[in-house]
Amino acid sequence: MQIINPQSTDFEQVRREFEWDIPHRFNMAWGVCDKHRGLDSSPALLYEAVELGRLGRVDEQADALEAAERVFKANPKRWFNLKGLAGVAAQRGDLEAALAWLRQAVEAGMKSVNQIRNDPALRPLHGDDRFEEILDSVRRQVRP
Repeated sequence: MQIINPQSTDFEQVRREFEWDIPHRFNMAWGVCDKHRGLDSSPALLYEAVELGRLGRVDEQADALEAAERVFKANPKRWFNLKGLAGVAAQRGDLEAALAWLRQAVEAGMKSVNQIRNDPALRPLHGDDRFEEILDSVRRQVRP
């Protein structure tokens, strides 16, 4: 499995891809293991929903989003779960709710611009000025 393009001369781009890709693959693998053990894994359910949406399997995507939302809401004080709820809302097309959940995630301690920017569930927010404002607020918290 090739993770990065060895021909790339843009070190910053390679670093950004690597920083996102490794945790993303780890979360996916962890989620698959949880699923096989019969556990509800919110990351696995959410990323499964993203993939189902990409494939146009809307009914199955809705079911996966509903299941992910239930798991994330079980502990809504953790930034990880709040970011997950933002992803669920973004995948449903509810950008206002997604931005509100994402703001709460940042307030609860979310400190990684890369995790936010590169989360495939949050892609519907890209290009929205409010999304960029949230990223800027995280940058300011990390580098006061």
